[in-house]
Amino acid sequence: MNSAANAGEGFLAEAPGVWRRGSLCTNSGCVEVAFHGPAVGVRDSKHSESPVLVFDRGEWEEFIAAVKAGEFDAPRSDEQVTETG
Repeated sequence: MNSAANAGEGFLAEAPGVWRRGSLCTNSGCVEVAFHGPAVGVRDSKHSESPVLVFDRGEWEEFIAAVKAGEFDAPRSDEQVTETG
């Protein structure tokens, strides 16, 4: 993740473009994603002026692959939860 303190502000200034959200998104609890050059911005959909997390394309692609692989699925009620760190 881009560690510059003003990365999100810079992203908003440079890429005010199209923010997208998932088709299953309801009126609350969603995030928006915007692509600008090599950067991907992520923000809270309820607060368009909220801080933006900025990732490079490689980081974003790794995250999406992990989501698709089920790495962030909620545990079943009978599953043991272990913390990583």
